[in-house]
Amino acid sequence: RQLDDLARTVDSSASIRVSIERSAVVLQQAPGSPLSSNQRARALAELLRARAASHELAKASAAVPAEQNQPHAPPSLSTAVEQLTDHIDAAYRDLELNLHNPQATSVLRLRQHASSLRRQLNVLDDAIAIETQRRRSSLFRIHAFIMLGVGILGAIALWSAYRLQQSRLRARRAFTERDDQLQALVGAVPDVIALLDAELTIRATTRTHPARR
Repeated sequence: RQLDDLARTVDSSASIRVSIERSAVVLQQAPGSPLSSNQRARALAELLRARAASHELAKASAAVPAEQNQPHAPPSLSTAVEQLTDHIDAAYRDLELNLHNPQATSVLRLRQHASSLRRQLNVLDDAIAIETQRRRSSLFRIHAFIMLGVGILGAIALWSAYRLQQSRLRARRAFTERDDQLQALVGAVPDVIALLDAELTIRATTRTHPARR
């Protein structure tokens, strides 16, 4: 599941980058060349795609537990996505206003939006790289714990099998020694000992004297 979430995060980030780069190319026009209606509409469409992808990325990053902020530490994934979404929304509002009233927003402000969007993309890339490394480390630790557990269970199983085998060998030796003792005891008796069944049939007997011929 973590790998699937990570793959979706990377895909959403790639979609955001493509859309923002396309819109930034349109926004970073020369100061003396105003944007045409077609260019503004195309940039708006790209920003709309980037905003939709950033909202999906925000939902995915909201489930990621946030770590404690440390001094001079880079922003977390959720913080970077939130900041990028705010920049996209601001650029979209100004560009939409410029579409209806070209004099409402200066070209310089649109160029500033393009630069800030690209800077925020770099921040998002750093956050995704950190999150990727964190999830890989987490998966590695989980795999290590699983392998450790398998090794411990295997060692326990081998030790149990060894103990069972030793117990069987001790029982067999004890039985053999007891049988030898009984045979020695019976063999030392000078009389004839016979084992009879219920029908008085001789099943076993000892002969202390050799048979006469």
